[in-house]
Amino acid sequence: MTEISRAAQVANLANEVVSVKDFGAVGDGVTDDTVAVQSFIDHVTSNHISGYINAGKYKISSTLNFTGSRYSISGPQSINGRWDLKEGVVEFIYTGGSTNDLMVVGASAGAAAENIYIGNFVIYPETDYGCNRGIVLDGSSSIVPTRQYLRGSVFENIAVHRCNGAGIELLGNVFDIKFYNPTSRKHNGACFKTTLSTVVLGLNEADQIDVYSPMFYAINQGTTVTNYNAWALD
Repeated sequence: MTEISRAAQVANLANEVVSVKDFGAVGDGVTDDTVAVQSFIDHVTSNHISGYINAGKYKISSTLNFTGSRYSISGPQSINGRWDLKEGVVEFIYTGGSTNDLMVVGASAGAAAENIYIGNFVIYPETDYGCNRGIVLDGSSSIVPTRQYLRGSVFENIAVHRCNGAGIELLGNVFDIKFYNPTSRKHNGACFKTTLSTVVLGLNEADQIDVYSPMFYAINQGTTVTNYNAWALD
């Protein structure tokens, strides 16, 4: 019997939940899992399915890019939520250049990104401040009239630590986004940065950016929150 290749097996899973392990990720904190993790993300986002990130420590050496709509990517629900710990059930440990962002969620040129769920992991550079920004939600567009935006999505139990730039930054046409229990701390830039004026703490209103139970800490890093002066940071 001819052995079925891993690629063929994965191709048959287009309508199923796939695991990052299906794409060869190791998650031992030593192996460079960049190619495997990005291949996993690309498969999930392009097929509009659910993807599962097994518990582990995944070394990555370039930005993780998420594009498209109608997909779900999550680690185990039992993530350690303590703000003062880097460690979680799923850790992405970045080892690449200091000018790169850790993770960018956006849309293809002229397209929308919507109905997304991403949650339950920790992401940080291996060397403190060894990256640019942490998590970037990018709905920017140069198209007039604009059709590129990011909306109607949920980001839950995601922690980002020790970036040189902002920990979480929203760009362009981003609206109707929910953050549940985000943690962002010890950055040289802002913990949470946006040019939007519709950022609401703990409310549930359409077409706004809602943040529930945030754990944003500025520990002697001069951190600020843009356009929301009511947030008190330590």
